[in-house]
Amino acid sequence: MTNSISILGCGWLGERIGKAFLKQGWTVYASSRKETRLKELADFGFLPFQIDLENNANIPLEFFTTDYLIIATTNKNSSAHRQLFEIIKNSRIKKLFFISSTSVYVKTKDPVTVDTPIIDSPLAEVEKVYLTSKKTYILRCSGLIGDNRQPGNFFKKGTTIKNPDGIVNLIHYQEIIAEINSLIENNSKHRIHNLIRKSEESRFEFYRRAYQKLHGENGEFEKEDG
Repeated sequence: MTNSISILGCGWLGERIGKAFLKQGWTVYASSRKETRLKELADFGFLPFQIDLENNANIPLEFFTTDYLIIATTNKNSSAHRQLFEIIKNSRIKKLFFISSTSVYVKTKDPVTVDTPIIDSPLAEVEKVYLTSKKTYILRCSGLIGDNRQPGNFFKKGTTIKNPDGIVNLIHYQEIIAEINSLIENNSKHRIHNLIRKSEESRFEFYRRAYQKLHGENGEFEKEDG
């Protein structure tokens, strides 16, 4: 029997996750708020659905007849997510992966862990909705890179880099896919997972090197005072 997965919010990251599962022989359901996006999703080989969380009354239940669900939407309306969760609770979904962000943590120069305090934010409130289920894994991802998202393009030439001595906070999308695959294959007692690529370089040195590698010249960056 073919494994199946639904991706709610098939944007930049969701599209790449979906394509990876297609290559593994999975059936992939993919959603977008925009009707104009549906043909493109179908052309990739996905089963397309138009879903807008702000209109939960029209969410097709067929979307939740898969084995696994990835929520990768940018919608941070906790009320809309609570309504969605009521649908999910009554579905056949085995495991739910909510794509969150390390932005929920307080700003710090120390390495971030799951014990790092979080800030009050709409995203943190949405996380709480899904953490009420033991089927949920929260993936707190750092800045996304890969394909057309190159760190060497994150800053224009001559830009002043904030927090220049801080820790680089990035993750390649393929590492996120690998983590999802691992959590599907193996049960984990940990409900929250931080996905951050470790680096020994400061933000200033990392982005200066990335710019030079991509553009073949020094970006002439400045450090923020203080």
